[in-house]
Amino acid sequence: MNNIIIGLLHYPVLNKNGEEITTSITPFDIHDIARSAYSFGVDYFYIVHPSIKQKAVSERIINFWQKGFGKSYNQSRSLAFDIVKFAISLEEAKELIRDQYGKNAKIISTTARKIETEKLISIEEASKMSINEPIFLLFGTGWGLTYNTLQLGDFILKPIEGISDYNHLSVRAASAIILYLLSESRKNFLRLLE
Repeated sequence: MNNIIIGLLHYPVLNKNGEEITTSITPFDIHDIARSAYSFGVDYFYIVHPSIKQKAVSERIINFWQKGFGKSYNQSRSLAFDIVKFAISLEEAKELIRDQYGKNAKIISTTARKIETEKLISIEEASKMSINEPIFLLFGTGWGLTYNTLQLGDFILKPIEGISDYNHLSVRAASAIILYLLSESRKNFLRLLE
């Protein structure tokens, strides 16, 4: 699924009280999101965190799977870490993406909250967009992206809807579902163009 980059933002995000915070990087997020991203052909997975110490934690995990015992223990997991990158801010991630693609990516923010805005787009619209230009799918940790960060994006993806009112997926689960839906939608759209 070329032209898709995902970012996992740790600051600024919200806590359960709606306050702006910085979250810690967790190994599960790195492992699981990298594996989902690689499975669905994502070009890059950016971990975005302002702390150099947190970057060092991430690098230790990545190095274990790419250069340490983990590489011989589980080669397929090692491959998934090839697409993982680190940025200290959203601005830095955007600049790195611009350098990689030669142009700005369209930023599509994600949220579980129901909000009213003209920026809302569907999975189908996002998948069509990714055929011709890079899109940067932005996921938030904690209780999600701040309102200001959501508004920084060019678009906001409509929330995933379950069959009940309960709506509190982990970012790992939400990103996997969204990547699957994008992949399926893109395949269907490309079939129509044949």
